[in-house]
Amino acid sequence: MLEEFVKYIKGKARMMTLPEAARLYNNTHKATLSSHMLWHNADTKPHNTDYAWNLAVGPWPKTFLHYDRGAQMMFVEGKVEPVCIRNYARPWKAGEYFAEPDIPRARLIRNTQHAWSREIELEVTAPRPMPYGLALWGDYSLYHIEHAPGLVEGKILSPELLFLRYDFTEGANGIKVFLEGK
Repeated sequence: MLEEFVKYIKGKARMMTLPEAARLYNNTHKATLSSHMLWHNADTKPHNTDYAWNLAVGPWPKTFLHYDRGAQMMFVEGKVEPVCIRNYARPWKAGEYFAEPDIPRARLIRNTQHAWSREIELEVTAPRPMPYGLALWGDYSLYHIEHAPGLVEGKILSPELLFLRYDFTEGANGIKVFLEGK
C-alpha cells in the first residue's frame, strides 16, 4: 500500500520546511479545514498497565468524528445526534474540555424519497447557541446535497452516512435538506 502511495505522490510532492508548509497552508486556506474520521473497533496494541491502568480498551462501536474550528463532535452508529459536542466557544472549565452539558435531540418532520431526489426535514430545539451536527446513518451514495439552508458543512461518506453541520441559535432550529440524484 505504501508503494502505491509513493507512486501516486511522486512528482506531486515537494520538500519544504515546517514554516514554509505553514505559510503555504495559510495562503491557501482562510481558515482551518475540517477533518473527519470513521472507524470501527480499530485494533490497538495491548495497553501497558504500568501507565494506562485506568483506560478503556474496547471493543468500540462504529464511530464518526468531526472536527472543525468551532467544535468536535462524536457520533455512534445508529444515533442521529452526537454523543458528545466539544464547543470551543464555551468558557474553559477544568475537566469539561468544552463539552456541551445538554445535547438536544433531533425530531424528524419528514423524509420523502422521490424517483431521483430526497427531502429531509428535522427540527432541533437548542438550549443556547451552539455548533451542532447530525449523522444520518445509511447509504446516501446515490445523492449529492443540492440545497440545505444554513448548512455550515455537509458530507456524504459512502456508504456509511450523511453528515450535516450547523450553527444553532437558541430555540427551535428547522433543518431542510434537499438531496439530488447523481
